Amino acid sequence: MNLRAAEEAFFTAQEMEKRAIRLYERALLVFGSQADMHREISAILREEQEHLRRFTALCGEYFPSLEEQTLLSSKAADALFTGGLVEAQRLGAFESPRGLIAYAASEEQNAQDFYSSMGAALKDAGETAAADALFKIAQEESMHLCALNAHLESMQA
Repeated sequence: MNLRAAEEAFFTAQEMEKRAIRLYERALLVFGSQADMHREISAILREEQEHLRRFTALCGEYFPSLEEQTLLSSKAADALFTGGLVEAQRLGAFESPRGLIAYAASEEQNAQDFYSSMGAALKDAGETAAADALFKIAQEESMHLCALNAHLESMQA
């Protein structure tokens, strides 16, 4: 097993989750004064924190060099929440609870796709154990996406 490739994939996955947490923490500070937005942002934030906890337990910790961290963090930034809080606001994420859930669902889909493609690349490279772990992470994202979509549907009723 090429431990290096697997560890880099896991580090990138953890960085993506940390990026999500930071975005929702800032969103809570900026947009959380309305009770309904506070409730929805807090719920998504808790879910993202739980994702990071589970992913870290599943994948372990990897501490690349500072140069590698910068490169891998950039890769994570290109995959999820690419425009940060400003882009999320521009896309209407904080106009309403419904807008927030729709935005979060879109980002969950992006994360699921990214983790699945990383898993497929590792599987193609013969890194079965690492690929399985990333597929498990993608499955977690899929479950969260389903929950967000169900919540979005319930908001329409």
